[in-house]
Amino acid sequence: ITGAIIGKYPSLITSLAQVKQAAALANNKLGLLSDKKKDAISAACNEIINGELLDQFVVDCIQGGAGTSTNMNANEVICNRALELMGHEKG
Repeated sequence: ITGAIIGKYPSLITSLAQVKQAAALANNKLGLLSDKKKDAISAACNEIINGELLDQFVVDCIQGGAGTSTNMNANEVICNRALELMGHEKG
């Protein structure tokens, strides 16, 4: 639409990663997420917080109004990286 992707806004992406990391920690504490998965998700989020993987956030800034596409993009990037960190293939 605009050609401006969300990856060009690191503070937005960092904030998303912080929320996703907090959710993983909370779900682990509640017994809903294994330690292994929590650790992998948290590590993937830390990479994003440290400025890595920004090129994988490719959704246009004004794609949709509710942020669904942005949330889905974040989930995909974090989950794929977490899979790699656990020794699995992406996907």
